[in-house]
Amino acid sequence: MPPDTAASPADLDLFGPGFQADPPAVYQQLRRSGAVHYLPRNGWYLVTRAETAREVLRDPQRFSSRVHKHTQPPPEVADEVAQIRARGWPYSPALGTSDAPDHTRLRKQHHLAFGMGRHTCIGNPLARMEAVISVQVLAGQIAALTVLRREPPRYNASFMVRGLVELPVRVRRRPPA
Repeated sequence: MPPDTAASPADLDLFGPGFQADPPAVYQQLRRSGAVHYLPRNGWYLVTRAETAREVLRDPQRFSSRVHKHTQPPPEVADEVAQIRARGWPYSPALGTSDAPDHTRLRKQHHLAFGMGRHTCIGNPLARMEAVISVQVLAGQIAALTVLRREPPRYNASFMVRGLVELPVRVRRRPPA
């Protein structure tokens, strides 16, 4: 685990460099000490085991997702939320902040792009074929590919979508035939 990773859940910052450097190592350490951890920095409970996550998702009576207009926001955004509410913005329930029956009602409100069952773009097969051909042609022109960095790669500061910030490489092209 990276040296600057928090030693306890109380110190853990999901957006900090210690977590971002190697999230799987942090999760592994947390799993050893329990399935659920309170993160005071965020006001969240972090569930680290799949079986416990399933239990939480299947029991909205004990583990509610409900947030409503009278819910107190986390302290770090309370002033901003108060300003938004003071301007008269209406509260709009959402899937991620609702329990049944509101969640069920919202799920039934189909959106053409996202909720009408499985569907695909009519141009999807052509786009896939173009991508495969492009990658094959490009790969056929590469004789060698070398990663240039010596230090560990840096990842985007997101615990939801993790991707490299950069990956410098040197490409040696095949000589023309």
